[in-house]
Amino acid sequence: MIPLRSNTSVDINTNENYLDIILQISNSKFYLGGPRAEFLLGSFKQIQLYQIKTIMVEMFVFGLIFGSFVYHLFFFLLNRSQHAFLFFSIICFTFLMRIPFLNSKMYEYVLPTFSFEKEMMILHFINILSFMAGNLFLNTLFQRKKFSFINYIFYFGALGACFSPLIDGRHRYYLNLLYLIIFLLFFLLHSFLLLYLNKKNRESYYLMGIGLFSLAIFCFLSISLNFLGIQGGLYLILGYLIYVIFQSLSLGKYFTYAIESRSELEFKMAEENMNALAKQRSDMQIMMHDNLGADLTDLKVYLEKQSRNLNFIQINELLPQLQYRVISIIKSLRNQLLSIEDLNLTYENFLTGLNLTLLRRYFDAGREFDFNISEKLSSTLQSVHLKSNNRIYFLDIYYMLYELCTNDLKYGFGESIWRLDLVVNEIRIYQTNQINEESENKFLSLKSIGNRLQKLEGKVNSQIKDNVFIAEIFIPYASNMDLMKNSL
Repeated sequence: MIPLRSNTSVDINTNENYLDIILQISNSKFYLGGPRAEFLLGSFKQIQLYQIKTIMVEMFVFGLIFGSFVYHLFFFLLNRSQHAFLFFSIICFTFLMRIPFLNSKMYEYVLPTFSFEKEMMILHFINILSFMAGNLFLNTLFQRKKFSFINYIFYFGALGACFSPLIDGRHRYYLNLLYLIIFLLFFLLHSFLLLYLNKKNRESYYLMGIGLFSLAIFCFLSISLNFLGIQGGLYLILGYLIYVIFQSLSLGKYFTYAIESRSELEFKMAEENMNALAKQRSDMQIMMHDNLGADLTDLKVYLEKQSRNLNFIQINELLPQLQYRVISIIKSLRNQLLSIEDLNLTYENFLTGLNLTLLRRYFDAGREFDFNISEKLSSTLQSVHLKSNNRIYFLDIYYMLYELCTNDLKYGFGESIWRLDLVVNEIRIYQTNQINEESENKFLSLKSIGNRLQKLEGKVNSQIKDNVFIAEIFIPYASNMDLMKNSL
């Protein structure tokens, strides 16, 4: 005889006023010889109506949880960074797998009846999946309040529970029940602890707390009733429903709070970015004003000095020199104004601003410029905007390349070749140009570039071979997410 964990309806036809029912129950391993649950006696219509009502309740709950499962799963597919929705959908899925085995045993309408031991093991592994998904859900929801030792308890507990099929008979049943009770307590205590430590969003806190409290009450009520021989599956199903409803509301509130916090953070970052840009422009304008004033003062002193001792013919000879100095002043003023515009563009689009800055400097110097950037790095940097979380990092790169260009314009000649690439989260920059023999020692001095690279945790290798300067710069690439974490 194969032990079953199934509901059975028996039709009894009799014309007598009295009815004796004698039962032979063989389940000494699990219920010590007693029945698994209570017996219901009634007319055919009464029993049928009871079964229909029970199935309707279970189907209603199943439909609501299935809707929650689909909603959160598709929400994750559309927002891959929100892993909390994925793990909550897995929790809903484990509830959906359990419901057909509870109370009216709906699975028997579509599948052959499983033996008691087979059904017990199916529910046991569903419990393992539920606790693992629940723990991962808490870790993703409260990322800053993780407790590593609790995670290890869940991991080792799940690993040990997977070997329970190797244990035979009643001991396996009680071990599975012990695993369920202990880790249900761990999950609830872990959840309440994280809620207590995270009180920023009170609405989400209360909703999640109500759902967890309801789940705890109904779970332990169902376990207690089943142990006493009373059918408790319906209470467990109601506990699942209340938990899913309140947890869905809590997750929605939490996500809304996260979106609002992120928008507020982005607004602050944009405001800081504007202030930083305004300050930088103000500093450059002051420097431009000082340079222009100094140049004009030098020109005035030079003219006064020359005009005292010069006749008309000598003044005419002085005009070309005067014109050259005025053109130099105008060119210096123009370059400083263009530098401000280039910096503004760099803030809006780092790659475009960098390319235009280098191109303009080489064009003004009458030098050829070959700038090549790999598709991988181009696609990575194309959408980079300088904000408070990444501004220092990218400005250090910008000014480092600006100084490398200055070094080239000062000591090099001919075509300048630049190659930029992204290899395994590392930005690699190659720059080569021809130099004069007398400039060899000066060109290898890259102290200012080395100082910036030290801040970026990068390195530079430079050498001169056959009057050709070769520089190789390696900079660890920090994504916006990494920079965001470092700034928080």
